[in-house]
Amino acid sequence: MTSEHTDELLLAITEQAFEKVMGFRAQSDIPEDDALWVAVSGTSGGKYVYKIFLSGTGAVGPVMWSNSTST
Repeated sequence: MTSEHTDELLLAITEQAFEKVMGFRAQSDIPEDDALWVAVSGTSGGKYVYKIFLSGTGAVGPVMWSNSTST
């Protein structure tokens, strides 16, 4: 694993997972403030170690959030 930018798909979710995320957002007063989070904590056996959860974006600091696509 490298930090080089590639066109490789890094994350994909199933249609069922997408529907759950959209259902979560639909119940919100401000759906654009809710998101699916992926927290990568490292690697193990050549694969990423991560947690996935649904949460609001309100408490996000600059270290936690980046919408940048460059590396």
